[in-house]
Amino acid sequence: MNARRIHAEMREKFPNVDRAQLDWTNVVDETGRLRQEGALSVVVHRFESRGIQEVLVEVHRKLGDVMAIADLIDYLSEHHGKGEIRIADRAFSVFALLATNGVATSWATTAG
Repeated sequence: MNARRIHAEMREKFPNVDRAQLDWTNVVDETGRLRQEGALSVVVHRFESRGIQEVLVEVHRKLGDVMAIADLIDYLSEHHGKGEIRIADRAFSVFALLATNGVATSWATTAG
């Protein structure tokens, strides 16, 4: 799946939520680098705890990929700050956001 297809899927299926109601955690340190332990606990754990092994990741409409959970932290480290990163499983039941300011959140639908 190419980046534009991922973008189209995210626009269609990623939920529009009230972001002020989400629990956000700072996952970037004072130098602007991704804190891996923070990203693991906020983002990766939500997917792993549900047995999800592969996710769709969109940085912006021209940058996105399908990847294994094991590769997610490296990808986020490389691309955080380039756009609001949206992450979802293929079923679109578990979601995460990494904002350009370095805060992240994740949630699941009640079915997820």
